[in-house]
Amino acid sequence: SIVSRTARDTETWQPILIEMNGEESEHALSDLLDRAHITNVVDNYDEQFAELIVSRRPGLYQSSYEDKVRILEGELAAHHDATHSWQKGSWVYYPWNGMLMHIVSRDLFLELRSTRNRSLITGEEQMILEKFNVGCAGMSVGSNGALVLGLSGYSQHIKLADGAVISGSNLNRVLANASDVGLSKSLIIARKLYEMNPYTTIHRIGSDITTENIDQFFDAPWPLHAIIDEIDDLKVKILLRIHAR
Repeated sequence: SIVSRTARDTETWQPILIEMNGEESEHALSDLLDRAHITNVVDNYDEQFAELIVSRRPGLYQSSYEDKVRILEGELAAHHDATHSWQKGSWVYYPWNGMLMHIVSRDLFLELRSTRNRSLITGEEQMILEKFNVGCAGMSVGSNGALVLGLSGYSQHIKLADGAVISGSNLNRVLANASDVGLSKSLIIARKLYEMNPYTTIHRIGSDITTENIDQFFDAPWPLHAIIDEIDDLKVKILLRIHAR
């Protein structure tokens, strides 16, 4: 649902994503513009697409400015064809800060997001890692593991588990703002991951892992391939390893 922010938003952590390739996409976008509390619009779609073209054609880096502009303008014109730029890609609304953002489509965004991984891993390896489901338990030190996954594009399915809220003393190890103090750690990290990549799939458990919910953490709504463990409870640390085995 769309949240109109009249006070600090302490609960919303999932953006509204409208992919413009559906029959009802334009209607959904129009409805969003009418109902949502939008404070900022960021539309750098053409810049994203142009960088993607350059990444596919490295020779353009050495071209003159005039040649580069001519080629990129031609590529953009062909890409847009008979449509307007705003009808391409996806629009993403973040209720917690009021931002509406325009980005390239899912496949193009993932290609652009990981293009500089190519000197580290192969394209085939990148595709495998994108489908590698990771669970992150403990969102203090463990939040850094989750954010690295988001930065690298190594996992498109991430689970977050932590029942604690951010305190002032957590700010030395959690990438959070001072204004986030008092908010759920897993909520803040989920927001940051979606701001990095709105196409990510995040499952958030807003509580600590216990004997009652550990099966859910491993298997629902999708199974895990690996776990990043940064929790303090010794019993649960042992249980995580038993379940992983």
